[in-house]
Order: sequence, then structure tokens, then C-alpha cells
Amino acid sequence: MTINYRKLSWVIIVLFCATFLGAQNKSELKYFSLKEIRLLDSPFKHAEELNKDYLLEMDVDKLLAPFLREAGLTPKAESYGNWENSGLDGHIGGHYVSALSLMYASTGDQEIGERLTYMLSEFKRVQDANGNGYIGGVPGGNEMWKDISSGKIDASGFGLNGKWVPMYNIHKTYAGLRDAYLIAGKKEAKEMLIKMADWAIELTDNLTEEQMQDMLRSEHGGLNETFADVAAITGDKKYIELARKFSHHHILNPLLEEKDILTGMHANTQIPKVLGFKRIADLENNQSWDEAAQYFWDRVVNERSISIGGNSVSEHFNPTNDFSGMISNIEGPETCNTHNMLRLSEMLFKTTKDKKYFDYYERALYNHILSTQNPETGGLVYFTQMRPGHYRVYSQPHTSMWCCVGSGIENHSKYGSMIYSHTDDELYVNLFIPSKLNWKDKRTEIVQINNYPYEAKTEIKVNPRRRTSFTLKLRYPEWAEQGTVKVKVNGKEHPATEKDGYISIDRKWRKGDNVVMEMPMSIRVEQMPDNSNYYSFSYGPIVLASKTSTEDQLGLFADDSRGGHIAHGRQIPVKDAPMLIGDPKDLASLVKPIEGQPLTFKLTNLYPEKYSEGMELIPFFDLHESRYIVYWPQATIDEAKQISLEMEKQEAEQAKLNSVTIDRVVSGEQQPESDHYVKYDDSDAGLFENTRWREAEGWFSYEMRNSEQKARYLYVSYFNNDRSRNFNIIINDRVVESLSLTGFKGMEQQTAIIQIPEDLIREKSLTVKFEAMPGSKTAKIAEVRLLSESVADNNYVAYLFAYFTGNRVEEEAVRYAISNDAYNFYTINNNKPVIDSKDISSTGGVRDPHILRTEDGKSFYMVVTDMTSSKGWTSNRAFVMLKSTDLINWDSSIINIQDKYDGQEDLKRVWAPQTVYDPEVKKYMIYWSMLHGDGVDIIYYAYANDDFTDIIGEPKPLFLPKNGKSSIDGDIVLKDDIFYMFYKTEGDGNGIKLATTHSLTSGEWTEYDDYKQQTNEAVEGSSLFKLINSDKYILMYDVYMKGVYQFTESTDLMNFNIIDDEISMDFKPRHGSIIQITQDELDAIIQKWGKPENYRRNISNPVIEGFYADPYAMYSNKTNRYYIYPTSDGYNGWSGTYFKTFSSDNLVDWKDEGVILDLQKDVTWANRNAWAPCIIEKKVGNDYKYYYYFTAAQKIGVAVSDDPAGPFEDIGHPLIDIKPEGVNGGQEIDPDAFYDPVSGKNYLYWGNGYMALAELNDDMISLKENTIKVMTPADGTFREAIHLFYREGIYYFLWSENDTRSEDYRVRYATSNSPTGPLNIPENNLILTKCSENGIFGTGHNSTLKVEGKDEWYIVYHRFFRPHGIRWGESAGFHREVCMDRMEFNADGSIKPIIPTP
Repeated sequence: MTINYRKLSWVIIVLFCATFLGAQNKSELKYFSLKEIRLLDSPFKHAEELNKDYLLEMDVDKLLAPFLREAGLTPKAESYGNWENSGLDGHIGGHYVSALSLMYASTGDQEIGERLTYMLSEFKRVQDANGNGYIGGVPGGNEMWKDISSGKIDASGFGLNGKWVPMYNIHKTYAGLRDAYLIAGKKEAKEMLIKMADWAIELTDNLTEEQMQDMLRSEHGGLNETFADVAAITGDKKYIELARKFSHHHILNPLLEEKDILTGMHANTQIPKVLGFKRIADLENNQSWDEAAQYFWDRVVNERSISIGGNSVSEHFNPTNDFSGMISNIEGPETCNTHNMLRLSEMLFKTTKDKKYFDYYERALYNHILSTQNPETGGLVYFTQMRPGHYRVYSQPHTSMWCCVGSGIENHSKYGSMIYSHTDDELYVNLFIPSKLNWKDKRTEIVQINNYPYEAKTEIKVNPRRRTSFTLKLRYPEWAEQGTVKVKVNGKEHPATEKDGYISIDRKWRKGDNVVMEMPMSIRVEQMPDNSNYYSFSYGPIVLASKTSTEDQLGLFADDSRGGHIAHGRQIPVKDAPMLIGDPKDLASLVKPIEGQPLTFKLTNLYPEKYSEGMELIPFFDLHESRYIVYWPQATIDEAKQISLEMEKQEAEQAKLNSVTIDRVVSGEQQPESDHYVKYDDSDAGLFENTRWREAEGWFSYEMRNSEQKARYLYVSYFNNDRSRNFNIIINDRVVESLSLTGFKGMEQQTAIIQIPEDLIREKSLTVKFEAMPGSKTAKIAEVRLLSESVADNNYVAYLFAYFTGNRVEEEAVRYAISNDAYNFYTINNNKPVIDSKDISSTGGVRDPHILRTEDGKSFYMVVTDMTSSKGWTSNRAFVMLKSTDLINWDSSIINIQDKYDGQEDLKRVWAPQTVYDPEVKKYMIYWSMLHGDGVDIIYYAYANDDFTDIIGEPKPLFLPKNGKSSIDGDIVLKDDIFYMFYKTEGDGNGIKLATTHSLTSGEWTEYDDYKQQTNEAVEGSSLFKLINSDKYILMYDVYMKGVYQFTESTDLMNFNIIDDEISMDFKPRHGSIIQITQDELDAIIQKWGKPENYRRNISNPVIEGFYADPYAMYSNKTNRYYIYPTSDGYNGWSGTYFKTFSSDNLVDWKDEGVILDLQKDVTWANRNAWAPCIIEKKVGNDYKYYYYFTAAQKIGVAVSDDPAGPFEDIGHPLIDIKPEGVNGGQEIDPDAFYDPVSGKNYLYWGNGYMALAELNDDMISLKENTIKVMTPADGTFREAIHLFYREGIYYFLWSENDTRSEDYRVRYATSNSPTGPLNIPENNLILTKCSENGIFGTGHNSTLKVEGKDEWYIVYHRFFRPHGIRWGESAGFHREVCMDRMEFNADGSIKPIIPTP
């Protein structure tokens, strides 16, 4: 029998494709070939023509040069510059082949076709010369691919074996060959594509899945998609296996579980991966992968995209609840992202027919993609900024070789691709782009004619060769209101009934049939996705924007520099952007059409005054070569007033700063720097908005003048917008401050005010130097000043409670209590008075103290009732005014109302005075309640004089309830421009009620019926205070019949919750008040009256500012101080090279002791990866030695010092650099030194992937022979970071589980009777783990600390930088912070689970 192998091969391919694609049916959706569609006159046709010119302008031989070079062939021209000769050589060549293929199919242009043929013929030469199927321009690629094939893989997000994203690079070649075959019909491309796919199979054939997934951490484009395409082309299953092999599980697996982990990830690294997941899903009928792709699309489009359809800030996905970077950054949505999101939309619509994909497609196509081409030059845009008042940069054919040029030349070559789609009997009109379609299967011509979007309608002419039946389906746009769309067929109305997003017209068509669809447009307002107060306007599908100016568009047409794609011109301050004034629901009404100008509108109601005449809005895609605004800040009228007040406040603060300035230099500005003899090494200067700055990887310095020797403080203004800026501030060669910045403050200027050392203030010239730590940079320094006095904002750390205690004369006096947290209060001076009532009052007693900090923060006012209750409740006529600058020494004045004013003969009492600042009159108001005759208690007011010794003018009524009943104990606070007054009702359902007003003396109060106390007991003396660094307020009141205070909390001052269970006091207060105080003020109070016995300041996490990790804590008997020895974190890939230490005498305030060991200077055997140190103190004779064990280059070393703060001297070689016998994996890292108090021996523990120990010799710098032992915990949870401590006869072994980059990095423990085991692992041995509700993740790598002389223990550990770290993906694993929490034990010695504190 004769077998027809050619026919059999064809049958196998058909069966394979049927398996993957499923049986075809009449309802299967298909897209038309670009060859079947031609664009007609429209902005898209214009863009296509411009792009064709751009393609023909490019030099083919320059694009081919990298490929020929790497194949050992002689290039015919020198390679292009820019990205094409700096590591990404050849990537544009691949894009170019795709763009030529698309343009050739779209236009049939002969010259384009000839270029494509030439490119392919040269690719063939390259492939033949390589001899293994490979085609690529990766510099040194052949050697690198050999290393990859042998398993030598060093991957990072944008690198692979030292090369710039080589897999991403070659993906463009793969995609170009695919497009040349499938789109342009070039059969020679198919053969090259298959050979190159076979090369990839051979390349990865010996790699394990773990190695593949490690390699896929490096950006690799959509390689999985192209390999799936090869599978579909050939019918060979090995290519679908290859596609799966190139699918990155780190992205796929969370999507399968419908988890969004995208925040912080490089956006266009992830989107192409999802294209591959979807393509594989379609071929395999894999529902779960398909749903993963849909979930990704939903999250990106609905949660992460802005009105133009773009996403990302500086190429990375920003947090879904924080789009502030979209407004502040000059690197807005990247064109490549939207290019690929449109491709994903195309895939998803094909299998779902869900019109939401085309609603997005239209939005992104018109507003982002079309806007990224300069309509005059054809230049292409990389970043489309949303920063108000900024601009875009356009590429040039011979200078700009960015990724977005590659995707851009594809974008503008394929506008016809998605206008129409079809089944066997349905034609979908998806987009309203003028075009002509040749529907071959129906032998029908479709012509779409319109002036859309300038006119809100489209016309479709149907011209079959002979009458034919099909259903015409017109997309019902999501922006068109239901019921407004009208359809006419041959002039007669047709029902515009929407079903599944389309209007269907089912008929037998004949030549000349005409369909007109009218789609009325209206103004739409869209808020920024994070619900912040930024809004954009659209008319129908078209996003509108306004030109702001054309000034200073530096680099508008890009040069060939690496950063030429970024708009580096001056950044207009965001605060200077025009602001919409009005309620969000009314914003659409502010936009009016301009008559006679299609798609042109006037936007009014703008602030400030210079925009009072309004601004013109036009389609964003029509706006070019100009600064612009798309998203507008919005404020209500009241908010605008508040902004004005803030500006006044800022001006006053600036005037104050100028008044105390001795000398000033503006960094980065030529003349001021020159005047101050600037010197630098490896330093750059730049501009942000109107602010110049200087930074350095080395250092820079200024000579500051102090000729009159009045300088007391150094003022430094800087930006904290870059992660991991670690540097020293030095005055006259002395380090006065070390800063480690996290980068989360954005481009809002920060200030550091540093006290100049006493012995330097007499110097007439001060050299101020900023020096970067090894491997880091300084911050961007904006300004440096010498000040005669500090202008620092008060840093509040505690609370002061002023109160009295009872009705006996000795109890009617001012007392103090203090608290760290506003919940636990400790009395000062053993609950004795801090002010003698007899010295300040007329009655010998005072009650109801109300204390207030003045607006300038420097002084304090207190008012008290001048009264002793023993004389009766209607016996007093006065109150006392007191003022102080230190809370200790008070000046006082008695204000007797009856004596001071006429007509007060029937005055019976003057109660509970308080003070509030009235910003309307810029004076302090004192208000109190008074009772006259048989009347009711009314709250009166008068303003204090300027020195707070008297009141001015007659007392006037401030408040009386509408029911005319008594009101006493008023307490007023200002919040959000509203005054809230809590008061006690008397004789009418006694309790605490609320009234509010916008103006204190207006008499216009809004009263609320409900009582605000949360008890049925009698109450009085309410007082409100705000928590430090919180939006919470505490309303407290005196439950006087029970002798206790009740505390409630609120954020809106309307609704209150009881928090009594959280409150403790070692005294019983009566009516009083609470203010926030600084550390200096707290210290002064304690110095004056002593520290309460049980009072201790709270440990506040993180305990060390900046990025640090792997903390080891120790108490030094030599210095009587505590020390923390961390890894210097914040360096990509844990690449720090130095160690620091921090010391404290109270576990709260930690002093930076500086660098104690620098690998690059102090260690000869390693210069990288300074990790995870530990230390041990050993008494030698009458002194102490300190042995510092550390990790460097995955080896363990030891250095020695006589002081716990160093410096340390390395012993000159690693202590441990080989694995213990029997251990094959893991790393030699994470040492832990332990002194056994039972045996007197010293041990060293270490290991990642295993746990080992060895006994140390007496010299502490060598291991005792034959003592190495592996004792990895048997429960399989050990990862790294062993730590040992001893307590009450038990040895505790703590370790970390999971990878430090995991949010589930956590601490477990075991116990033993010996430091060498065996280990007893408790059933519930997890003691420290994440606390998601408080934003705490990655809690691990710990040490422990025992308070000297007490059985009080702390665990010291690191966590992801909070709150932003969890959003940073894997980089959270090297952006960590050091924390400390109490560690407590059960009676049996087991460790209680530790709740990490924020």
C-alpha cells in the first residue's frame, strides 16, 4: 500500500488544530485581514500615511547592523545609536519587520513590501551564518546563550547574565517573523520562525523548571505567545509545551486565584505575559488560564487605567488607591502598555464577544494611541504625562530607538485591524473609522463614511455583488445614553434595540443600501480611579484637554541620549495648576460648546483669578507641541478658601524662616553655589518644578558664612522621592546627621533642622558637606541655610493632662499627668499640685483647668475657675488667666467679672472658662458660663488682650440653646473650617450635646439633638483632643458621681465609640484638659517633678529610620547601652556593602553610630552583599572585646573591636566559606553567636537552607575542630536566620520560614536542654507573622533583647517597609525596616504569639 505522507501530515495538523481550537462553527468570531480593509480620509488615514513616511525614512541597514555583527557578518552601515547601541541592539529591527508587515497589508505599498523582503533576506543570511536557527542583535549574545543553556543564570527584572533584557529583545524578532508570515504572507518568514523556535527548545532543553522560572524574572516580552503561535502554525505540540515553559508562574498563579499583586511591578513586563496566557488558553481550551487573562484585563482597565485608557507611572503599576504619582510624575502612561492592552482586548473579544472590550478599545485608541503621533512630523511618544502643565516628547527617525517607537510604528500601521469582525452570517461594526471593507466570503463591499467624532454619526453603505443576507451589528457605545441612539436604513427609522452591546439589522442586502447611525454625545466627567479630587472631561468617547503654554519644552524633539524620551523641561508646580471650583456633581455644567468650532468647549469656574475667563478644551488627540492639562484639581468654595488660608500660612512661615537666616545657598543654581565655593565629586544638578537641586553619588560641599557667630542650626531642604538614599551631613569634617531615606514622600520638599555642635558655632566659616554612603546617593538637596534659631515644627511625642481632683480645698488645684499614647496616664508629682492655688486665685482654690498651646507653638495659655466649692456653687465671680513658655512657670491674672464690669450685681457664678483661637479676628477668645439671678447658665465670651493678662470689651453671649435652657462646660475645637462646641445641658436632660458654626461670633449655631456621652451616668466637663499623627479625636468627660473619666473616640466628631477598656490612670481626675507635648517639654516636666514610677515611653516602630534589616540586638556592659546591628538595606538585590550600628539607653531613642565596617575599605576577601551580622561581648581581663560576625559575598567573616560602636578590624579571611559535610544546597550566611551560661562555651550558628553550628575557640575568631554539626529543624520550615537565647534553663532556637521577599516571611521556634540539641518543636511554634489588617508583612529575621536586670524580653526583627512595601513586589524583600515588640512567656516557658505593632 502506498502512503501519501504529505496528505497524512496535513491531516495530523488539522487534527492538532481542531484539538486546540475546537471545531469551527458559524457563530465563531473572526477578524478580517488587513489586506481586506483600506482606510478612508480621517485622522487615522493621516496617521497611517505619516507612519509610512516615518518607516521609509529609517535606514534599514542601520537596523540590520546588530544582527549582522553578532552573526560574524560585515554590517553594511553603522548601527543606530540610542538604545540600539547601548545593550538593546536589534530590538527595533524586530519591531520594524512587524510594522512593515502591518503597513504592507494595510496599504499594499510596493516600497514597503520591498523593504520587508530585504529585511527578511538579511535575516535569512544571519540565521544561516549562525547555523543554529538564532537571529539576534544582543551584544555578545552567542556566549551568553551558551551560559544560559548550561544553567548559568543570573536574572533580575531588567537583566539576564549581565545583558539588558535579551529575551525581551529577541521576542521582537520572533514577533516580526510571525507577523511577516501571518499578516504579510511572506512564506520565507515561516521557515525562519520555526528554526528560531527550535533554537529556543534546544536552548532550554536542559533547564529545570526552577531555572526557567528564575530566568523568567527577567523581562521577556510575550515569548510564550509567539511560541503558541508557532504551535498553531505548525500543528506541532512541542511548541505549545515550549510556550508553557516560558509562562511565568509568579504572575500566572495569583491571576488563577484572582489575586492582584501588580502594584509596583513593571507594567509592560507583565502585560505581554498575559497575552501568552490567553493565546495558550485559546489553543488548549484552558478555561482557567482564559479566566486569569480576563481577570487581569478587568483589574488593569477598571482599577489601574485613567480616562485616556493608559496605565502606569514611570512604567510601573501604581497602587490602585493612590494615583498621586500619576499627577506628580513626568513619566505618565507608557505607550507600549496600551499597545499590548489593545492586543489583549482583541483576543478577549474574539472569544467572548463582550463589547466592553471594544468600549475600552475605542477609548484607548482615540485618546492614547492616536495622541502619541505628532500630526506634522510623525514623531512618536513614550510617556503621556498627566501632570498638569507638562508636555510630551516626540521621537525622530534617526535618533530615537525606544521601545515605544517600536510599538508606535506598529500602532499606526494597523488602524484597520479591528474596525470590523464577522461570523459566517454577521458583520460587526466595532469602530466608527472611515474605511472600505472587501468581505470576500459575502462578495460584499462595505463603505463607512463619517466625520466622527467631530460629528456624532456614521454612515455605512452596503454593496453586495448580488443580494445577500446577513446581520449587520452596530456597537452601541457605552458613552451614549440609553435610548438616544437612532438608526435609519435607507432613510427609514430602524429600532435601535441593544442586545449584548450591539444593534442588529438583519435583512437581505442589495447594492446601495444605506445605514445611518446617530449617537448623541454629551459631556462626561471622570474622577481619578483612586477617588482623589482630580477630574477629566470627555465628550462622548473623546477626552478633552486644554493647552496651558508652549514655554520651555526642553527636548520636545528627542535627541539620541538615553533619557531623551523623558520631558525634562521645567515642571510647573502642581499647586499652580488651574483648579475647578464647584461640587463634583456639577462639574459637567461648567463645560459649554463654542459655537462654530466642533469639539471645542469653554471651561469656566476656575481658580485662581488669572483663569477667571476660563480655558478652551479640545480633543486630546488634537493637542500637540504644547503643555497641557487633562486632569483638573477640584475644590469646593470652602476648600478654595482653605487653600487661600494655607497659602497665607506658608507665606508667613517663609517670612519667619527668612528672618532667622544667617546664610543661604540654593543648590544646583550657578551663582549661589559659586558664591559659596561649591566643590563636588560625582555630583549632578537638576530642576523640579521651580526648584533646583543637587545630588551626588560621591559628595558636594559649600562654604557657609557665620561671620557674626550667630548660627545655631543647619537647615537642609531636600526631596525624599528616591528609594534608598543613604548619606551623611558633615560640618567641618564632623558627621552631624546621617539620613536613610525611603523615597515615599514624593516631590514635596522635606526639611532637616540640625543643631550645630557647640564648639563649632564660634567658627566664622562652616564647611557643610553632603556625602553618600557606599553604593548609594545623597538626597536631592534643594537649599541649605544657617539659622540663628530653629523653625522646626514641633514633634509631639506625648500628652499632658491638666486636672483637679475633688471638692475639698486641697483638691482644688492644678495637677499634671502624662501619657505616651493618650490611653495610659501617669500622675506627675505624686498627684500633688504643680501650681499653688493660693498664689494665683482669689478664693484659694481653682477648678476646671483648660490648657492651650498658642498658634506659634511657643507658649501656653491656661484658664481656670477661681472657686472653692466649700463656699457653695454660686459663690464665685472670677476666673484666672495664666501663661507660660515652659509648662512649669506660670504668670497669672485674676479676672473678676463682677468687679470689672458694671451691671453684674446679680451675677451668681463664673464657671469652666476655656480658650480658643479665632482665625477670623486673629485673637484668642475666652468663653465661660455665667448665671445671673434666677436665669439660666449662658456661655459668654470676650477676647484676650495681646499679652494674655486681661479680657477686652464687655462679655457677650456666645451660645444659648434654642430651648433657652442652661448650658455650661463649653469646649470648642476647629476642624475642617467648622467650630464644634460640646457643652453640658443643665436642668433639661443633663448630658453633653453638640453645636457647630462656621463663625464663632455669628450667632448662627447648628444644634444636634442627640447626647454625645456614652453612659447613663451623670457627666460634666467634656474635653476634646486629637491624637498625634492620627485623624482620631478623643472626647473625654467627667463621670463625676463615680469619680472616673470616660474616654470615647471619633473621626467625624459626630459618632463616638467607648474605649474605656483601653484606658488606665493611676489617679482619679476631675474636669480637665489634654494637650500634645514635645520630647523637650516632657523631659522638662519630668526633670522638675520626677518620673512616675511605672511610666515608660512607648517603643515606636520602626525603631530605626530608613531601610535596615536582619537586626541583631545586644546590651553592652561596657557602655550600659543597647545596640542594634542591622543589614544596610534598600539596595537592589541586597547589594549593600557596609554595616552600621545604632545605640540607645532607653530602647526608644536610637543614635546612629555610623559605619563600623565597610567591605570595600576594610575587608580584603569580599566586597559585596553585606548581610545579617551578629555580635558578642566577651570580658577579657578588666576590659571588653567585641566580636562581630558578618556575611559578605555569601561567606561568613569576623571582625574585632574594643568598643561596641567600632570601628571593627577584619581578621583578613573568611571564617566560614564551605558547606558542612553532607549539605549540598543553601548558603553560608546569617551567623548567630551565643554564649552558653551553663558550660561557659561560645558557639556560632549559621545557614540558609540548613542550620549548622560549631564551637568557637577561646580566640573567638576560629572554630574548634570537629565540632561542626548540622541540626536543621525536622519540621521542614527552616529557611534561615537562626537565633539562640537562654532563659530559666531552656535554650530557645528561633528561625525564619519562607523567603524574605514573601509577605509570609515569619518566625518559628524550638526548645532544647542543650545548645547543641536535640530540638523539641512545639505543636504551635509560630510566634511572629504578618498582620494584614495593620499593613504589616514579611516579619522575620529576628534577634532578642533582654532588659538589663529584668525578665523583660523584646524581639527585634524586620518587616516590609510600611505601608508601601507590600505594593513593591519582590523589591519589598530588600526594602525593609527594623521593629521591636515585647516577647512574653507562658508559665511553662513557651513563647506567647507576638502581635506586631504598627
